[in-house]
Parts: sequence; C-alpha cells; structure tokens
Amino acid sequence: MKKQLKTIQQTTVKTTVHFLKWIFFLIFLYIGFTIVYSFWKNPDFFEQVVTLSVGGFFAFFMGYFGWRLAQLIEEWFKGKKY
Repeated sequence: MKKQLKTIQQTTVKTTVHFLKWIFFLIFLYIGFTIVYSFWKNPDFFEQVVTLSVGGFFAFFMGYFGWRLAQLIEEWFKGKKY
C-alpha cells in the first residue's frame, strides 16, 4: 500500500512539473511575441519601457521605505525599543 501511494505521489509531482514547464514556456512565448509586435507597431516602445521601468523601480522603493518609516514611527509611539 505504501509503495502504491509513493508511486502515485511521484507521478502526480512529475505530471505537475511537466505541466508547469509548458505553462511557463507559453507565458515566455507570449511575452516574446508581444514585445516584438510592440516594437514593430510602435517605435517609441523602448522609450516607454525604460520610463516605466525606472518609474516602477522608484515607486517600489519609495513604497518600501515609506512602509519601514511608518513601522518605526508606530514603534516609537508605542514606546518600543528598536
């Protein structure tokens, strides 16, 4: 009985990993075609990608540092040592 369960578990994991490989492959294929199509249709696409990437980078870190600052202020108000 244990051997059968182990075989079923291994088969399930192998099938799931195989399925996920195909899903990721299709996602990368879609992203690649979308990028190529966007470059072809809109020559300013590269400028938009760079602008949004830089903006996203700053937005992420400003959000993170704002969150950390809010935590520190909350701890200070509660009187905790940090």
